[in-house]
Amino acid sequence: MTAVRERIFAEVEARLAAIASPTVAEVRRMPSGDPSRFPALFIFDQGDVADQDEEETDAMAFVLSLGIDGFVAGDAPHTAANALYAAVVEALFPQPVLDGLATEIRIVRLDMAVAERARDHRLGFALELAIHYHTRFGEPQQPA
Repeated sequence: MTAVRERIFAEVEARLAAIASPTVAEVRRMPSGDPSRFPALFIFDQGDVADQDEEETDAMAFVLSLGIDGFVAGDAPHTAANALYAAVVEALFPQPVLDGLATEIRIVRLDMAVAERARDHRLGFALELAIHYHTRFGEPQQPA
């Protein structure tokens, strides 16, 4: 069996890959380098925080911090970055949350940045999401 948090990452990756053609040229999870093609989406695991209710004894609650970095290049990169951001939100926010793997998903922060040393005009965004999910107490592979 697969850990619930891994299933969440796999679902996010699959949903972002579904918007990939023709909108996104590259989707990678936990990459160690720069994008090789544009537009690109990178997915990052930024850890979990336990969100345990003292009265809850049969389940464990977590808030997963998930980062998505988007990269665009071209003549109108701000317009392209906003369109890519919108496509990401539209892919991840339909109900039930991540196909029922999570109870809530929220946008924590969106930051935009210019790639100042790039040969062509490139822009990126960093999107931080908070994904609330539950597992059975002491069983991270079993959803609650």
